[in-house]
Amino acid sequence: MPRQFVVQVTNQPGQMARLAEEMAAAGVDLRAIGGGGLGEVGHFIMTTADDDGARKVLDDGGWTFLEGESLLAEVDDRPGGMAVSRRLLVVRFAAARDRCLACSASCRSLVDRSSVRA
Repeated sequence: MPRQFVVQVTNQPGQMARLAEEMAAAGVDLRAIGGGGLGEVGHFIMTTADDDGARKVLDDGGWTFLEGESLLAEVDDRPGGMAVSRRLLVVRFAAARDRCLACSASCRSLVDRSSVRA
């Protein structure tokens, strides 16, 4: 299963660029990255093509981070699209998981969407 890294940073300009440059210098391909900030604290959530390489860059660079499983889901581009996909994931995986699933792989093949209302 793909891994995701959540990196905590000081909320200031240039942090994402610094991290991206360190990943590039190590030959780590970023597949997705996003982030946000509130007050003085910021964060990035990213997935890579090389989890071991990313982990090494983060460790060697002294970054504060957490690592965990990532589930990717494609959602319909319309109001309620994420709500429908979330319900589909819960229906499909409720018996196998006892925790909330973050969404991001196509839900179209999981169950019949016609039975789920937005």
